Amino acid sequence: MNRVIKDIEGILAYVKDYYAERAESETKESELTTPDITEVPFTVSKGAAKPFVCVDGSFANLVHLQDLDANIAIFRVSTVEYQFDSDGHPVLARHHVFDKFSLVSTNVDFYLRDPILPEIIQIVRQFEGRELDLIAYYIMYLIEQKALIAAARRYQNAILARDGALTVFHLKELKDLMDEIIDHCKKNGNIFIGVSKDSNSHYLDENRVDEAMLSSRYNLPTGKHILGPTLAAHISPTRVQKHHHFDVYGDVYFARLHPFADKFFRVDVGTPKDHPAEIFGEIAKYCSWELTPGFPFPLVEVHKSAKAIRDVSEFYVQQIIETWKEFNIPKEVLLGGLLDRNGVVPDKFHTKLDLISRI
Repeated sequence: MNRVIKDIEGILAYVKDYYAERAESETKESELTTPDITEVPFTVSKGAAKPFVCVDGSFANLVHLQDLDANIAIFRVSTVEYQFDSDGHPVLARHHVFDKFSLVSTNVDFYLRDPILPEIIQIVRQFEGRELDLIAYYIMYLIEQKALIAAARRYQNAILARDGALTVFHLKELKDLMDEIIDHCKKNGNIFIGVSKDSNSHYLDENRVDEAMLSSRYNLPTGKHILGPTLAAHISPTRVQKHHHFDVYGDVYFARLHPFADKFFRVDVGTPKDHPAEIFGEIAKYCSWELTPGFPFPLVEVHKSAKAIRDVSEFYVQQIIETWKEFNIPKEVLLGGLLDRNGVVPDKFHTKLDLISRI
């Protein structure tokens, strides 16, 4: 019995130490002040709302070419613009979709005319098993950046947003694209931001991700729609650079953009940086949709538009099948490489018969 008691005491001693360390951590968390976190309170600014323009992309793998270690993929990058009408209701002012086929391969010979992809391929080869997905991501990223450059040139005095953080891998050509977006935004008086649906950053040295830590700090459980302050928490550049392996363009904030926001969303402010309260007051005008309070609803719409490429992928597969016949490439290559909507080669015999009937 004494040994059992000792076992229990040992377990409880461990539990006690755990909660003692947790209490100490929470104390340190509450003591985080400048230059670690700078609170930026803001209110929804009065006056006409700026146009909100945003870009998002997606892709679908359609055919896997095993001998080439490549995929034939369809990419879609969508751009939407919202404005408020005279009655104060947001309306879709512009919706542009760009679809592009591309071969996704680890073979640099396919991209000799491309100034960026050969370097990217050399880098992603170290991520065994993920190479094709990473190359596809960067093909999509490059299309997105070009769409953002076009929007930065086209619009004046607007909010320009990309889905995701404003971070760039250490390649000069990628940095040049981001610099071009920011330069055009400065010239045309545009606000340029990146908004992340979810963030896994640990800039504040916590076991929890930053957005969860901040929700706890302000006693605002994630997803509970509890009334709370509208504010942006600026993370010091020193902490950001310390924990980042990429170049970070812009100031990093975690913001509650509605009193009943789902959570703190990461917002990277690329330009301008001098008056963040005014910027967040402008963004907040587009964050009152009841289904996603605190998240700009134009980004919801552009996300839906981009992801819809997967719903129409069958149409593009049929285009490949029809064109394939003209090139007299063995049907077995196509049959073995056709992918389902989840990017997986179908293995059901019924499905195989359906594909054969189409080829």
